[in-house]
Amino acid sequence: MNGRRQFKRSELHAMVWEEALSKLAPKLGLSDVGLRKVCKRQNIPLPPQGFWARAPERRPTKRIPLPNPDKDWEIEFTIPPLVTVEGQSDLEAQFGREIAAESLPENRIIVSPNPDAPHAMTRIVAKALAKARMDDFGAVVCVTPTAFRVRVPPSSVDRAVAIIDALAKALDARGLAVEKGPEKGTARVRIGDHVLLLALEETSSRTPHELTEAELASIRRRRSRGDIPFFDFRPSGKMALKIENIWQAGVQSAWRDSASRKVEDRLNEVIVGLYRAAHAIDIKKRLEAERQRRVDIENARRAALRAERDDEVKFFNQLDAYATAWHRAEILRGFAAAVESKDLEEGTVISGDKAEWLARARRLADRVDPLTPNPPSPLDYADEDLRSVWGWQFQD
Repeated sequence: MNGRRQFKRSELHAMVWEEALSKLAPKLGLSDVGLRKVCKRQNIPLPPQGFWARAPERRPTKRIPLPNPDKDWEIEFTIPPLVTVEGQSDLEAQFGREIAAESLPENRIIVSPNPDAPHAMTRIVAKALAKARMDDFGAVVCVTPTAFRVRVPPSSVDRAVAIIDALAKALDARGLAVEKGPEKGTARVRIGDHVLLLALEETSSRTPHELTEAELASIRRRRSRGDIPFFDFRPSGKMALKIENIWQAGVQSAWRDSASRKVEDRLNEVIVGLYRAAHAIDIKKRLEAERQRRVDIENARRAALRAERDDEVKFFNQLDAYATAWHRAEILRGFAAAVESKDLEEGTVISGDKAEWLARARRLADRVDPLTPNPPSPLDYADEDLRSVWGWQFQD
């Protein structure tokens, strides 16, 4: 399902002026920062900052022209499987109806600052945040098996609780099960065979800590900074709702406050994101299964080649050993024959000892020769039958 597509410079120039980088980049298998870098390298001008934040009718109609339009070479992108035609068709078949329902006005998720009947998760989150102590970054955290993870500054607790309440009720209304997490984990949303972890958090802005006169005096007195912080952390006011366990290219996993929209206005997008994330995990598992199938086939082919090679090596070593032994036996027989021939040429009578020596030499040659039956020999004696014995080994 992966594919490669090529776009000319002029085509990419048109695309970045038709759609925001944050939406276009995942379709090309990149982050918006990555796509921005590609455009910079290829000298493709982008819309000015704030262009997409304006209403469509208020956006400038004049585009920055493409420099050197005659140099219209092609740029290749690896398209993630989730945004190929096949991937989109598969998503439509799996969750098309559910995704389409999220755009209907009657299904719009509305966040109430003071819900009349709080969801059970809402009460758990509110209680946990009320009891939590601020961490080193000025935030309170809710981590419990029966709720989503929440990390916000105290000033944003009410807002976070309201978002969690609306989200939990929306999940219930859509029949999306929220399951209890492990002992030290958090609740998760189940879609089909997959569980997805949601988290709500607000980042903190960091500024260098300005030392007070008392702190300066303390440093001079103790000659160390002690527990005086180097930075001060303040709420950024920018909240984000995230799916924490999805990283596939082409899938949005975070919805943040922007200049024009808050997280509260994007909860339907988060629901759609959950469906897309479940679909992404399905595709990933299918790709992994297909990859493993190819790996198994290739490994089986290579195992067969190894077995074939090992069998040939074994045969060669055995053949080489037989040939070497046969050649050695021929050398021994040839030497015995040469000794006998020399005596005969010199007219020396072959005595009983010499005859025994020749017979013994030929027996050893026969023993070495793989083509001759192996006669009995003292070389057959086992080592354990030749070791010295001790008195205790014999009984009286």
